[in-house]
Amino acid sequence: MTKYFKVVIIVLVFSSSFIFSQQRAVQFYLGGYFGLNYNNHIASFNKLDEKYANCCPKFKSADGSGLSIGGLFEKNINKQFSWGLKFGFSQLDGTFSPKEIIGNTEVREEAPPHNTILVQRAEVEHYLASKLFTLGAEPYISYNIFDRLNSIVGLRLSYLYLAEFSQKEKILRPNNVTFINGSRIRNEFNNEEIPAHNAFQLFGNIGISYDLKIGANSFMSPAVNFYIPFTNISKVDWKVNTVQFALNLKFPIYEPKPVTLRDTIIEKDTVVIVDKSVKTEFVRLAKSTRQTKIIDNEKDNIERTIIKEYYERVVPKEVLLDVSFDVFGVDRQGKRTENPVLIIEEVETEEGFPLLPYVFFPPGENSLEKTKMKRIPKEETSKFSEIKLEWNTLEIYYQLLNIIGSRLRNNPKANITLTGTNNNAGIEQNNLQLSLERAEAVKRYLVDVWGIEPQRIKTQATNLPAKPTNPVIPEGIEENSRVEITSDDVSIIAPVYMKEIDIIANPPVIEVRPLIQTSVGIKDHKLEIAQGNEIIRTFEGKGTPEQFTWEIVQNPIPKLEQEAIITLTVEDNENQVKKHSKNVTIHQKTIRKKREIIEDDYRIERYSLILFDFDKSTILDIHKPVLDYIRSKITPNSKVKIYGYADRTGTLEYNRELARRRSEEVRNYLKINPENVEVYPIGSDELLFDNNIPEGRSYSRTVKIEIRTPIF
Repeated sequence: MTKYFKVVIIVLVFSSSFIFSQQRAVQFYLGGYFGLNYNNHIASFNKLDEKYANCCPKFKSADGSGLSIGGLFEKNINKQFSWGLKFGFSQLDGTFSPKEIIGNTEVREEAPPHNTILVQRAEVEHYLASKLFTLGAEPYISYNIFDRLNSIVGLRLSYLYLAEFSQKEKILRPNNVTFINGSRIRNEFNNEEIPAHNAFQLFGNIGISYDLKIGANSFMSPAVNFYIPFTNISKVDWKVNTVQFALNLKFPIYEPKPVTLRDTIIEKDTVVIVDKSVKTEFVRLAKSTRQTKIIDNEKDNIERTIIKEYYERVVPKEVLLDVSFDVFGVDRQGKRTENPVLIIEEVETEEGFPLLPYVFFPPGENSLEKTKMKRIPKEETSKFSEIKLEWNTLEIYYQLLNIIGSRLRNNPKANITLTGTNNNAGIEQNNLQLSLERAEAVKRYLVDVWGIEPQRIKTQATNLPAKPTNPVIPEGIEENSRVEITSDDVSIIAPVYMKEIDIIANPPVIEVRPLIQTSVGIKDHKLEIAQGNEIIRTFEGKGTPEQFTWEIVQNPIPKLEQEAIITLTVEDNENQVKKHSKNVTIHQKTIRKKREIIEDDYRIERYSLILFDFDKSTILDIHKPVLDYIRSKITPNSKVKIYGYADRTGTLEYNRELARRRSEEVRNYLKINPENVEVYPIGSDELLFDNNIPEGRSYSRTVKIEIRTPIF
């Protein structure tokens, strides 16, 4: 482990020095940190809640340790001061174990006959161990004391996402007695949630660090931080002081290097010369000039080269044949523009696909092979990747067990619970054994194929689900035969996020209108569109052409920042051939180029919020992390559209009203500026998925969110 850590440090230092070796100003620093925590718990309580019996007179202090890890951002204000933000995970565990001599206590002799009750003194240990996991953000101010020694003052706002405790009372002495219950242990509770714990914790932070230079403007900084609590862990008097021994890594991000852009413009001019001495037409270059100049703007330099070419088209004075054409761009409203400039643009699209954490079984079945879940051989699990999945909601759902298996393998601390259910009707009525067999079938696949430790997967059984679909309709009966998957880690059943690049063209259509004069009629015609040395589109036929329509986004799409040359060739009935060409200027707005030259761009992000329970519009706790993530993607410039849907159960009017309630619940939670949001309650007027299958109906109880955000 130590060798691996050294290698990582060396690689990071070398990469940073190589990439940023140029002498440019540092904008800010990015990096990360790793720390070891010593936790000192200060308390004054004898029990956490009336539910958890305990005879301890008072829990006062506890010690513990844990890890901290995360990322950091830091920016210099001047030579002495800088400000920064750390964000990451911190572990605040601690164990209370006060001992007490209790007298006049009824105890039972451990030796036979085991029924002798005594009243005597006994030494008892009151054990309470806490498991506290937090995610937090730490804004701070750093002051350079001298050289590279810095003092740190800041705050830490933490979200306590795991708050559990285990408790017991144990007789230590004498060795020959037990409590009245016949055991030396009583009041035992394991892995219980701390009652009424405060989800948000606030700490003050003071510390000191020293910057060790490890590369060009890169630093490794040992640090000691002391975190002073302002809030209690729960409703009782219980706070945690933490001393953190950390190692910070900071790498510089430099100002961008000025870019020189090169632009080439080719101007062509052709004159027609009628020559009685020639029999076939030809074109010759009469003159060519080249001029290069530098155009300065506010940020970049543009090197523009203008090439002017003068051609002579020599034609015989014979049978009349004259060929030309006009070029028009047609926008999405049908408006035509002569001699258009074609702009081909990449648009970044992101979409979130929520996971339906249910495995549906046919009535009376307990075999995973009878479900629609996709299964893979054990040897192929190493090749599985979410980013390679098909961009399709139901196809992603059918990979549910492989997605969960992969996430559990990558997150060894996460656990899941499989709850088998039945429809409680017909052959499944009160059949808890069938429910349990369904849960065990899912567990076997995750253990045998994905290698997940069995103790990380809890199985349980019930009849109807806790929140069943209407059990008196056929759809409800079908949906209630399932296995429900829950986890102590929200990332296990989090949505699958995918990105792709769409291509749009402006104008989307180019029309070519031929202008042909002939005295003998046209036999054949051909229109070719070329870019560079490649022909990207060909239209050909017999007789005189009327019009050619070029739909830009149909393959092949022009891929170069280069003019498209349109050439019309016709042959008359006397075998006389004439050609005419025109150029269409093409600008490629790739994602990369748009970032480089700072042009307007926008990102499209689509998300689905599921699952609303059957006939419900309430936002559940499982939805909130997804909605919080979506809210983080919305800027003041974003335009948001919210589409509400329902399954086919119920009338169209009722489903539209249900969809409206669902949409407005989401809108209110996101707290979007009313001027920037539009709500569309579609209901079941448009069914998103096949409602003849349970997963299709479940995925139809949703709200879709589309965010269009300009990128500058």
